[in-house]
Amino acid sequence: MQVNVQNENHLRSCPANGMRMQAVETLIIGGGLSGIYAARLLYQKNRSFVILEARDRLGGRILSPEHRGFFADLGPSWYWPSIHHKVSNLIEAMSLHGYPQFEEGLGRIQNQTGIVRTIRSYPMEPQSWRLSGGMIGLITKLCEEFPENTIKFNHPVCRVERLPIGARVAVGDLEKEPRASFIADKVILAMPPRLAAATILFEPELSHELTQAMLRIGTWMAGQAKFYAFFEDPFWRRASFSGEGFSEFGPLGEIHDGSNNNTAPYGLTGFVGIPAVQ
Repeated sequence: MQVNVQNENHLRSCPANGMRMQAVETLIIGGGLSGIYAARLLYQKNRSFVILEARDRLGGRILSPEHRGFFADLGPSWYWPSIHHKVSNLIEAMSLHGYPQFEEGLGRIQNQTGIVRTIRSYPMEPQSWRLSGGMIGLITKLCEEFPENTIKFNHPVCRVERLPIGARVAVGDLEKEPRASFIADKVILAMPPRLAAATILFEPELSHELTQAMLRIGTWMAGQAKFYAFFEDPFWRRASFSGEGFSEFGPLGEIHDGSNNNTAPYGLTGFVGIPAVQ
């Protein structure tokens, strides 16, 4: 079943302001990996769905800007085939490929006083891998067959109202008339619980206990700022260094080799030792 906003069978008029309201079986709030994967499962079962994404792009915390044909992961970078079996199986099913994280050679560590020591590299155990084409390749593959108009960009959800059957979802600013409205049999919140509790008005209100629990759930690595630096030559490799560096002094807290798979462009990536909001 395809969802088409031009199909009159899927449109209703909103009595309040004449705004057209789309009806769909399942509404997915959030276009990150969880939301896209949920949509693919529905698509494989020939069920109708619409994804509402607040940003102008898919991926959520997966962000892989392109540099000379290489996609630099500024969000999630690694996966572990030996323990992340579901992820590995999904990557294989999408006909994607990965390569081991480069960790050969020496590393550097800096203590709180600024003193730097050269150390043996700390290879991850188990071996970590990077995805060829960046993590965004997984997002692209998962949704490449979705019907037209099933993904709505720049659609921040502001209200979810439970109805006797299903729910009504409003998009826009709570202080203004909604820019769009949807009726759905089911709603999937594919976004961090803390963000949902802080930005969406639920009617009727969620219980105090549930709201507080959602607000307390942390988002993994949400406070980290990440960087990528590209070089024509992997000078650290030629000097028998792995590209790994760790600092308690700053401003960079952690550095790793972030190069393409043994070919240009080469790069170093890691985490800045300040909160991402700064």
